[in-house]
Amino acid sequence: MPGFELYVSDTELKDYLRADHPNVSHDDGELLDALTSACREIDNWCGRAGFYQVIDADDTPTARTFRPDSACGVLNVTDFWTVDGLVVATDDDDDGVYETAWTLGTDFEVEPADGIYGGLTGFPFWELWPLNRQWPTSGTRRRPVQVTARWGWETTPPQVIRATKVLTATFGAVRSSPTGVIAMGDFGGVRIPADLYRTITQALQPFRRVDVTTGIA
Repeated sequence: MPGFELYVSDTELKDYLRADHPNVSHDDGELLDALTSACREIDNWCGRAGFYQVIDADDTPTARTFRPDSACGVLNVTDFWTVDGLVVATDDDDDGVYETAWTLGTDFEVEPADGIYGGLTGFPFWELWPLNRQWPTSGTRRRPVQVTARWGWETTPPQVIRATKVLTATFGAVRSSPTGVIAMGDFGGVRIPADLYRTITQALQPFRRVDVTTGIA
């Protein structure tokens, strides 16, 4: 279910905490709260809807609609992990019917090409570039572009998994601290030490969507 996927299993997390953070509370309820918070904070910081496959009940592509910023520019959409089943269509007369189908490779292309971004592999696609056509933008009240796709990421990147463990341990350590002091920080309601903050953000930096996170610290 979108928004509820966890990047680390209960067993994996407890094994990590026993080895590296023996003083963190292993209370199941507190760990689940910390793990859930860590996953969603990572999503938010990276500007991603989630690092997992969004699977419908019958495993079929689903449709979402978008509004281009310009007729000839890139259209940024939600992450989708495969072009299998991808359908792009436009509503050219603002009647709510997406009657004009676009052909991949002829009318538009997807980026990042081959799932490679910043020298790393395994990325989904989130950019649609028009080739020989223009997105409808003038006089449209509705979102004029409909994209049907398999949304999300094919697999969760190992950097995200590692960051999840580290951040969950940080949340758990604060909850378990004798003082119980919690201050607001960049990843929710804790003050992360500067060196640990740099470790987490450096690991996650390649996965930030610039179009979403520009201007966010």
